[in-house]
Amino acid sequence: MGNIGTIKDNRRFFPIHQLCSSMTEIICRVLPAVHALSGCDTTSSLFGIGKKSVYKVLKDSALDFSDLYNLGDSDTETAISCSRRFVARLYDQKKKYASCHQDINKLQVKLATSKDSSLVRLPPLKRRFDSISFVPHFRPKFGMLPVLQNHPFLHH
Repeated sequence: MGNIGTIKDNRRFFPIHQLCSSMTEIICRVLPAVHALSGCDTTSSLFGIGKKSVYKVLKDSALDFSDLYNLGDSDTETAISCSRRFVARLYDQKKKYASCHQDINKLQVKLATSKDSSLVRLPPLKRRFDSISFVPHFRPKFGMLPVLQNHPFLHH
């Protein structure tokens, strides 16, 4: 990463070609689904969780979320279950409550009752999550990120 411009405007540039060449095949395959789930472009749909955190979780545990590759093609329940596990990991990045990652409501209770958690940083309730995750379930079908479309891993 580098800087351009003055200190005043603090613009940065990212060498995308270097970033793409450093990504594994599985990250390239699930990135469009992760992009849709985490809130596309610059606005995050998950309170307090930015793009950098999302990418770190994905990079550290991409194999755990390989099911996200089929997010637009799998049945709805499978897609939502995998999405829930990913969002649970985002809210519990240290895996302190990993046993609750399958049930987002249990994770919310664990986080709410822990002494080091803020109530504004709780994951959405299962009912709310299921209603908002239905749209990203289909979003990857309609196109991938242009940078990744020509990545060599995607064209064997």
